[in-house]
Amino acid sequence: MPRLEKTIEAVFADRDIMPDEVPQLDLYMDQVLSLTGRYLEGMPNSEDSKLTASMINNYVKVKIIPAPQGKRYSRRHVAYLLLLCILKPVLPIAAIQKLFAAAQSGTDDKAFYERFRGIYRQASSAAAEDQCFAEPELCDAIMYAALRARAGQSSALAMLAALDPEGK
Repeated sequence: MPRLEKTIEAVFADRDIMPDEVPQLDLYMDQVLSLTGRYLEGMPNSEDSKLTASMINNYVKVKIIPAPQGKRYSRRHVAYLLLLCILKPVLPIAAIQKLFAAAQSGTDDKAFYERFRGIYRQASSAAAEDQCFAEPELCDAIMYAALRARAGQSSALAMLAALDPEGK
């Protein structure tokens, strides 16, 4: 059982990034890539979530994140990129774009980020509590977690479609 507990603890370790931990100075692209890479290191699928300069440029181009000011990225940019990287393995980019637009409506960036952090902690806690399988049942636990993730993804996409019934 200790090996399973260590695995669960590693997966659901508190990777919560406080807004104050993000530098207040504006950063150049290579600094943003380094910083987000450090923050996301060790998270499940961190290799799939890794950012590149061309990815950031595309996110700006399609207006998922705001354009930098003179090639410099602010705390706001870093926060959006972190949220995007966390959601990217689960939702298509177009869905994340719609979600960001809807969730930000009528709220400022800091409140949006704080809401996201709260929901992320709540979801991580719930997922950790679901891990009540003994080690001989590890395969069942893995299948359960994967199927729950798939069901959650389907549910999120259905809710997002209901949020935007015209399919824009």
